[in-house]
Amino acid sequence: MEPNRRNSNYYIDGNTVRKLETAPRRRRKTKERIDRPPETERQRQKQKQINQKIAKRNIEKATKLSLGYTLFLGVAVVVVFLTCVYYLNLNNMVTQRSNEITLLKKELNTITDANVAAAERINNAIDLETILTQARELGMDYPDAGQIIYFNPTDKRDYVRQYRGIPK
Repeated sequence: MEPNRRNSNYYIDGNTVRKLETAPRRRRKTKERIDRPPETERQRQKQKQINQKIAKRNIEKATKLSLGYTLFLGVAVVVVFLTCVYYLNLNNMVTQRSNEITLLKKELNTITDANVAAAERINNAIDLETILTQARELGMDYPDAGQIIYFNPTDKRDYVRQYRGIPK
């Protein structure tokens, strides 16, 4: 006989156990029954009074607030209020920074345009042909290959000041 089969010919797959169905819960009996319809006028009046008492008790329970619950609600309201104030403050800061960035971008564009215009004026003011003609009149000419000396400065500057002769 196989290990997974029993005498009842019921096959068990794996190691799971089947859950039994449970019976539905019974309702507890209360002192005041509302389910039955009253038979006489007197019973109807009594049932009405009982229902009014139950309703009044339920309303009292619903409207009763304990000190702990009231404090909890107060703290929750304060926390929500402070969170909203903090959020609005952050939102205001973001808006201000965005406006500052916009102004700085406009200023950068204005300065860049002025710089480009100034560079264009300088380039247009220099006539390279006139400079070349005057240099040739003064005896200047392009250097030969033997006249060029390459120099590696130790400082990474844009210019070099010569205080003595350049080493060979």
